[in-house]
Amino acid sequence: MKDTYFLYGVTILAILAISAVFISYATDTLPMSTPRQRASVAPPVQTGAKKPCGCCAEKTRQILKSLRQIREKSQEHQQQYKQAMRLFARYGTEEGLRRIKKETPEVAVFFERFIEKNAASPEKEN
Repeated sequence: MKDTYFLYGVTILAILAISAVFISYATDTLPMSTPRQRASVAPPVQTGAKKPCGCCAEKTRQILKSLRQIREKSQEHQQQYKQAMRLFARYGTEEGLRRIKKETPEVAVFFERFIEKNAASPEKEN
């Protein structure tokens, strides 16, 4: 008799624990995962404000100038590519390529390689 009461008590405690876990998940009060502890890193040491020197200012100007040139060149390439695509759409592959060679030879080299590469590789048929 005492064993059955003990068994009933353990069963009731298990049911209560399981229901508490389900309720905690349902109400979002139980965390789904435990956060990992991060390695402690010493904060950076403040060395004070740097004084502006000529070499740093010159390097900064050079970097900004080169970034500006890269951005302008990228925009120019995009415009040339769009123009080339319009020529291909309007005149077809051969005539479009001839006109591109006439206007922008460096872009034409890219498209010639692309066309030759695609012509050399066999197309996949379904």
